[in-house]
Amino acid sequence: MLRDGAAVRAWWALAESDLRMARLAAGDEPPMHRQVCFHCQQAAEKGLKALIE
Repeated sequence: MLRDGAAVRAWWALAESDLRMARLAAGDEPPMHRQVCFHCQQAAEKGLKALIE
């Protein structure tokens, strides 16, 4: 188990990574809507896990 906020930082970094992927997919031509939705959902889930931690 991670200590001293390391778990929070790890979850938050994963959430930021998913959000970055969502932005990249949204900026594609044409936008990849399914991938945007998937990565936004993943970012939200991982962000909530960071808050719970």
